[in-house]
Amino acid sequence: MIAGIYADGTVDRVIDGDTVDVRFGSLVFRVRLVDCWAPEKIARGGDQFEKELGLLAKAAVELWIPKNSEVRVDVRIDVDGDFGDWLTFGRIVGRLTCDNVDIGEKLIEYGLAGRTKAELRSLIERRRKEAGS
Repeated sequence: MIAGIYADGTVDRVIDGDTVDVRFGSLVFRVRLVDCWAPEKIARGGDQFEKELGLLAKAAVELWIPKNSEVRVDVRIDVDGDFGDWLTFGRIVGRLTCDNVDIGEKLIEYGLAGRTKAELRSLIERRRKEAGS
């Protein structure tokens, strides 16, 4: 088990497939799902297919954890005792669960995200071929 800290909060808003605003009391923090790369809903280079997949991933997360859902955010602590890369682009990087279900893992299980950027690229190309695009 990886050491870390956690906090319970409520969903304020789903930003996209791998980013959710979570309310902790009167404060709202943006949480980026750790080890989960969802397609961009505003695809770079105008890739309409990626955009559609990104919107689908966002819609799935909104369905699974609608506004005000109770969630837990787990942030890992590295073996040397620091928080490592727990903050990126102003977002907390952590595991987000609802009723003990890992939302990032669920996205991956449903074929809506990858564990790495390379896995995401492969997923998009595979889905593109399946769709005949």
